[in-house]
Amino acid sequence: MAAATSNANLVLFLLPGAVFGVSMAATIMVGQGIGARDLGQHAALAPLPLMQARLVDTVIGAVPGLAGAACLHRPGFRARVGAGLRRLIPGT
Repeated sequence: MAAATSNANLVLFLLPGAVFGVSMAATIMVGQGIGARDLGQHAALAPLPLMQARLVDTVIGAVPGLAGAACLHRPGFRARVGAGLRRLIPGT
């Protein structure tokens, strides 16, 4: 069980690191394009479409979290899911 937890920990550290790295690179590219006043050649670096994409991405990322929180705070849902999860744990 400890090996599985260790492997999951490595993967869950890798994923946010990759996301932060890509978003940091995109921010740097936008900053360089704005600083050079060279947005004509790089229309994908224009600030408005980038901000719109980040807004949509944030909303899409927040909806599953809010839905999960709403489900977990309902006693009926917790009772049904909890009973199923307890059957998976040996010795209980």
